[in-house]
Amino acid sequence: MYRGEARVGFEKSGIAVGVIVSPGDLEALQRIEDERRLTLEAFTDARRAFDGVPHEEIEREIEKAIEEVEEERRLVRDQAEKQLA
Repeated sequence: MYRGEARVGFEKSGIAVGVIVSPGDLEALQRIEDERRLTLEAFTDARRAFDGVPHEEIEREIEKAIEEVEEERRLVRDQAEKQLA
């Protein structure tokens, strides 16, 4: 375990009940958990911004935003193609 080369798992009746991991693996798991927590907090904050807004309206606005981005990408692509021609 000192070199971070092994993981030891423990099972009871074929069900994983515990594990010993290297310090490096533990740090990686903690980073993943922290990133997940921050992501969930961001989603929760974003959701709060739309409290009371009907689901259908949110869907319409999302579709509208996607269409705007797609149109902008088309314009940028068209301009790039014209410059290359």
